[in-house]
Amino acid sequence: MITKLRDMLEKEREQFRLNERELVEKTQEVDSMRSQMDRVSQICSELRRKNKIVQTQGRLLVEEKADLQAHLHDVDQKLKRLREKLGLDDKEGSPDLDGKIVIDPKSED
Repeated sequence: MITKLRDMLEKEREQFRLNERELVEKTQEVDSMRSQMDRVSQICSELRRKNKIVQTQGRLLVEEKADLQAHLHDVDQKLKRLREKLGLDDKEGSPDLDGKIVIDPKSED
């Protein structure tokens, strides 16, 4: 009977050791997962920050493009008015000389 109790006690001790090892392994796994989760969380936070910066830059570029297009349109309109004042043909970019006298300063007559 004592031998049987000793065997039972030994089996229970062995089971306890197994359970203890398993608990240590599970604790290590949990710690590892927690560490990975912290890293992923930091990466996500950094990516959100970078995404916000890129979105802001994108909006600024769109606004700058609109401003440049408006400025270009204004410059085109001014250029068109200047050409009209100077009598330049929009297609050719040369003055309309019909009915005008042209004096070439390079010629030596």
